[in-house]
Formats: sequence, structure tokens, C-alpha cells
Amino acid sequence: MRFRMPFRTVPVLVAAIAAGTFFLSPASDFFDLAFYDAVATASVKNDARDENVPPYSKIVLVTVDDATVERYGNQAFWTRTRYRQLLDRLELESPKAVYFDYFFSEKTKPETVDWDLLAEVGNLGEDFLDDLFSAYDRALKSKNFISEIDYDFARAIKRYGNVFLPALIRRDVVPSETVTAPLEIFTRHARIGFANSFPDSDGVERRVKLWWEGMDSVAALLAREISPELSFVGNDDVMVRFASTPYGETFAKIPFEFAYNGRMETDEGVPVSLSGAVVIVGDYSENSWDLHAVPTGDGALMSGMEVIAHAVRSLSEKDFLVPYGKDIVALSALSAFVLVTLAFFPGGSVLAASILSAFVFVLPFVFAWKGYGVGVWFPPSSAAFAVLSAALSGWYVVYRSNRAEKDRIRKMFSRYVDPSVVEVLTKGGTAPNPEGELREVSVLFADVEGFTTASESLSPTESVARLNVLFSKVNSAIFATRWAINKYIGDAVMAYWGAPVFYPDHASSACDAALLMLDSTASDAQSGLALRIGIATGEVLVGNVGDERFSDFTVMGDRVNFASRLEGLTRKYGARILVSEKTSVAASKTHVFREIDRVRVKGKTVPERIFELLGDRKSTKEETRKNAKRFARALALYRRGDFESAGREFRFLSESGDPIAGAFVVRMAEWNGKPPEGFDGTYFFDSK
Repeated sequence: MRFRMPFRTVPVLVAAIAAGTFFLSPASDFFDLAFYDAVATASVKNDARDENVPPYSKIVLVTVDDATVERYGNQAFWTRTRYRQLLDRLELESPKAVYFDYFFSEKTKPETVDWDLLAEVGNLGEDFLDDLFSAYDRALKSKNFISEIDYDFARAIKRYGNVFLPALIRRDVVPSETVTAPLEIFTRHARIGFANSFPDSDGVERRVKLWWEGMDSVAALLAREISPELSFVGNDDVMVRFASTPYGETFAKIPFEFAYNGRMETDEGVPVSLSGAVVIVGDYSENSWDLHAVPTGDGALMSGMEVIAHAVRSLSEKDFLVPYGKDIVALSALSAFVLVTLAFFPGGSVLAASILSAFVFVLPFVFAWKGYGVGVWFPPSSAAFAVLSAALSGWYVVYRSNRAEKDRIRKMFSRYVDPSVVEVLTKGGTAPNPEGELREVSVLFADVEGFTTASESLSPTESVARLNVLFSKVNSAIFATRWAINKYIGDAVMAYWGAPVFYPDHASSACDAALLMLDSTASDAQSGLALRIGIATGEVLVGNVGDERFSDFTVMGDRVNFASRLEGLTRKYGARILVSEKTSVAASKTHVFREIDRVRVKGKTVPERIFELLGDRKSTKEETRKNAKRFARALALYRRGDFESAGREFRFLSESGDPIAGAFVVRMAEWNGKPPEGFDGTYFFDSK
């Protein structure tokens, strides 16, 4: 037995694989991070609208800017005396803590040669000048050698008591980890935290790790200086909420040169209070190597010292974001995928499923946006892509199902109707249930009067050929309207309007087709082949009749039978087109009718009014309209039983060429000019 996968399974499975692949791929990170940056930048721009917001007073930056470098030279050639002197100046301003964003891991080289030290270490011989350089290096690396400059800086750190210095944990060194840390003489009295950065896959710094390899980060240590009650239990890293762009003014900045000389003010001369603040000293020059991409940068870079300042502010104010784990993101994406997939299941509304898909697609982005404001970061792209994948698979299934349905409709109706009608059905026309359903339609029967007599003088081949010519004209008339031919019955045609494609003016279409039939077969009528037409409008059963091998799509019901009876009654009255009362009412805005009688046909107990179609409202002559009014007066007299007066009117119309009026003259003559007993104006036809 051959296994066949259900139709819906393949696209849903492909969509699920695509969603899972996207979740695991770098593409999801790319879109998530791009959206995070957009939200962060928008948030910063909203906060920046108020230009009167003062700088964050709990953190002050002492910047080695371009003006400082121009005056004192490159930092690489500074001695630690300058940092010690700066610390002395800062101590007078009573800051809470001072952080130097420099590693201070190398010993200071002495300005003069220590010959005694060299004698101890160097073993210098006759080639003194050749050995001097290597000996000097060995001397500097000696644990016993510490420059007085370094001693002075260490004593200043000890005296101040709350100085922070960075370390760098290196995991890229084989075979073991290496920590680049300040000299031991500094670490005895300074507090050390790692200053490693942890950029995301796109190189942008958005997060700060709080502890790593048993060491706290500088940002966590400084944040606790501002807010001692801080606890980061349960979070080893968080996402920093940057409060400005690289060109923002979140923090007051004092040029190093100003602070070194005791001027605690900004470039613009605005005084800055350091009392109780955390002071961060670092490189802020344009040619600095310590520049970083940040989410609010839009391509611009931010100095490392300012990145640390934003991290400290974010942590100390509890203004950071906790990212959801991958497991929560995966569960959300899976839930969204299942929800949208179920929405497209058979029996559901495609429009409702599409609206739900759009809502669920936008929801992760809304949640991420709102979450950013309350300190939670939810990566939205995986869930959104899962929704998109599920929706695409759903739409594909709907498309395939619609194609299959269109093929079914085309196969079903191509045998019965014109291809243009099939196209309407396959493009969204409402087709009836092939099993059968009630529809209001207009049914037409047309019969060729005199064909049987004419065919007696012709061979079978000639009879069929002549009938085909006549039917081609009839078909052309029907084709000119919205139509459906049901069947040929010998020399008669049955057609109906309003199915399989329903439209409200089907009665008018049937009347148009009847008039076109008479016009197109006028020459045939003169040669003895005249059409007689009956039209009835009403509710019938529409559907397939037969079995899987042989079936016919048709209409059945009382109105079908009555249309056939009306076609037969045309011979009784000498009329060309007779219609039911409902047809005349439904088409009254477009066509002209006259009531000709109230009849009860064989097999019916309820009498019905029948009408003659005179023409459409645009082309019907005024004389025809006047005669119709005169006929109506005669009919009223007839129904009252005033046969004498009615007879004069009917005879006048009959002599004017009205065959229906002549039929009434004959009928009243058969009754000897008097109404029969129980006469109520209804005429009973006891034969078909």
C-alpha cells in the first residue's frame, strides 16, 4: 500500500522547518538586534526632546580630550605622576569613588639608570654597551624593582581609599586563562573589576556581564557605590538602556586639563559638583583606540569610558533590560505558529485567519516595544517569522484548495454552460451545491412551431441541419445574456437564468433572450418555423441528477413545469411569449407586459395570472401600449361577466390584428355570449 502524505502536511511541514531554521540561524539575531536598536534610538530621541533635563549628577566624566592631548602630549608618554596629581585634586572635591579606565599593568621605567640594580641583575662584562639593553629589561621585570613614581601613585590610592581599576580576562591565551591586571602594588589598595566588553554578533555593545570567572565587573562595582542595596541575583548579564547617543549630554564632562588644574567645570564653563558622585577618568579623544558601537549610535562610535558610564547608570537606577531566554522565545514562536496554522484549517474564514495572522505577526513587535519600556527584552523576529511561515503555508493551502475547487466547478459546469459563465464561477461566483439547493431562477421553454410538419417533406439529415441552423440563432440570443442552457428536447430548448451564477435581474435577462430569439428567427417564422416561448420565475431545486457515470445539472420544480405549460398555452392564445406573474413583476422596470388571463392548468388547484411580453421599455411602440390599455379594459369587463361590452372591445382589437383578443372572442362565442355558471374570470385548461 502506497503511503500518501495529506495535502496540508507538506506546506505546513516546510513552514515549520523554515521557522525552526530561522530561529537557529544568525538571521534571527540580526533582525532582533536591528529592532532593538530602532526601539532604543526612538526611546533616546523621545527622552531628548526636553532640552532642560540636567546631566546625570551621580556620574561625572573626566575626559582626556583632544585639547588635553594637545597640551600634555600623547597619554602613552605620561607618567603616573600626572594621574596621582589628578587624584589629589579630585580628593578635595569629595567624590564617592574614582575609576581610572586604564590598566596600569606595566611598571614605570625610571628616568635615570639605577646602576646598582643593573649590577645585581645584569652580570655585565666587557661588552657593557651591548648587554645594557637586555639587562635593563630584565631589571624592570624584576619583582624587586618598583619605581618611586609607582609608589607615589599607590600611596595616593591607599590614602583615598575608594579607587577602582580595571582588569582584562583573556580566554584566548593557550593553554590557560590570563588576566591583564594592574600592578600588585596598586591592587593591594584599589578595587578591581573586569572591564571586558561583550558585543553582540554584529559588534554592537548592548549588554553588560555582571560577574565572570569569579570576578565582578567594573560596572557592577561602581553601580553598587551609587546604590549599595542593589542585588543582581538571578541575572549574570543584562542589557544596558543607553540614555543618549554618542553625542548626547547624559553626563557632565570635565576636561582632564581643567580637573588637573583644579577647575571643576565643563568646556562651556558650567560648574560641576563632584561631591558624592562616581568619577570616571578615561580617554575621550577622537583618535582613541577605545571606541565602541552602541545601539543608539546610528553608525557613530562612543568612547569606552562613556559606555561604562551608561552601564553604571543603567544598573544603579535599575533601568536595564532582562532578556528572555531562548526557551521562552522558542515556545512563543511555536505557539504563534500553531495558532495561525489552526486558523487556516478547512472550514475557517480565510479573511478571519488573515486578520488573525496580521495581529499575531505584529504582536511580538508590540510586546518587544512595550517590554523595552518596562525592563524586559523579548526578541520578536522568531515569533513573527513563525507567523509569516504559517500564514504563507495557510495561504498556499487555500490557493491550492481554491484551484482544486475551481477545477471541480469547471469540470462540473463546462458540459452545461458557456465558458464565460464557468470563469465567473471559478473567480468567485456563488455556485449552487451540486447535491441540490433551492434557488430563485427564471426558466424558459422555447418550441419550434411547425417543425414536425415541415420535416415530413425533408430527409433526416436535412431536418437536423435546418434545426441546427435555427438553434444556432436561438443559442446566440441566449449567449448574448447571462445564461445557462440546460438541455435540448427534440425541437425545443430549455434554458434558465440565475443558476449556476445567481444575479438578481435574471428575469430581465430571460425576457431579453426571448425577444432576441424572436428577432433572430423572424425569417424562419415567415417560412413556417415560428418560436413559441414560455417563461416562469420562482424557486426551484438546482443540482445534479444522475450518478457518477452519467449526470445532468438541471433545475426541477413547479416553476419549471409552469414555464413548459406557458409555452404550450402560446398556441391557445396565438401569443409568441407568455410569462408568469412573478416574471412580469421582476422585469417590470425593463420590459412592457400586459395581463391576458387568469388560468388554472391541469394538475394545479390554484389559478395564476399570465402575461404577454410586448417588448422592452425603450423600443415598445406607443400604439402597442395604447392597445394594451384597451385590452386591460376589455379583460376587466370580461371578468365582471359583461361579455357584451367585453366582446365589442375584443372584436375591435382582434380586427386590428391582436390574436389574443381573437381567442377571447372565440371563447365567449363558445359560451353563447354568456358567462358559464360559477364564472369568476378563471379559465381552466384540462389538457397540456
